[in-house]
Amino acid sequence: MLDDLSGKTVLIAGGAGGLGEAQARLFHSIGARVVVADTNEHRCGEIAQELGDRSRPLVLDVRSAQSWRDGVTDVVEAFGGLDVLVNSFGVAPQSDMQDLALTEYEHVIGVNQTGVFLGMQAVAPIMRAAGGGSIVNLSSAGGISPRPRLFAYSASKAAVIAMTKTAAIELGHDNIRVNCVCPGGFDTNLRASTAQQWANAGLGNTAGASFQHLPIPRLGRSAEMANVVVFLASDASSYCTGAVFLVDGGALAGRP
Repeated sequence: MLDDLSGKTVLIAGGAGGLGEAQARLFHSIGARVVVADTNEHRCGEIAQELGDRSRPLVLDVRSAQSWRDGVTDVVEAFGGLDVLVNSFGVAPQSDMQDLALTEYEHVIGVNQTGVFLGMQAVAPIMRAAGGGSIVNLSSAGGISPRPRLFAYSASKAAVIAMTKTAAIELGHDNIRVNCVCPGGFDTNLRASTAQQWANAGLGNTAGASFQHLPIPRLGRSAEMANVVVFLASDASSYCTGAVFLVDGGALAGRP
């Protein structure tokens, strides 16, 4: 059972995306104060308005240390503290390694990797002063078992796993837990775009079809990811830190 999070403040970076929105709705439904943060100001506002009380939007550029500092300050001023950070964002442009432009590689690293670093760095002092907190970073199954044409994405998501473990070691004595979730294929716009690009390049099937071989033979649902994120954010996972949780329908367990 998921814990009651009444009185807890949660910042979801990437909250306007498919996975982030599901997280925002679940956190809010069990009593948390929810900050929906993203570059998509319009969608953040819509979600926060639909949630109503205990929710607010935040325009956040995860690549910018100043944007993180300003955003965290706004959250603390609005709600009196910050208990949970979820880094639920990512970009996944496709290119063979040989053809990958340096500017595009740096953009992916800037969002997927540097953004997670800056977020953890921004919230750690607030959580330390409050006596603890929980950070949940979304990596990817691709950070463990890379796919073709996702060189920069796979590199950045593998880095998120390593950063999660290092942060868990450094922050554990401050009662700040840091865990990582690695989604497989989920029914989101990002997944559909990636799968279609693979199909166009002759490297795979369209979204959904390639998952028929899995132990759980379908794409994941955003609500299923949200359940795991909320578990790791809550005291129900109080002895979990530095861990990597696969939510991939058994994809990396091996093929039957």
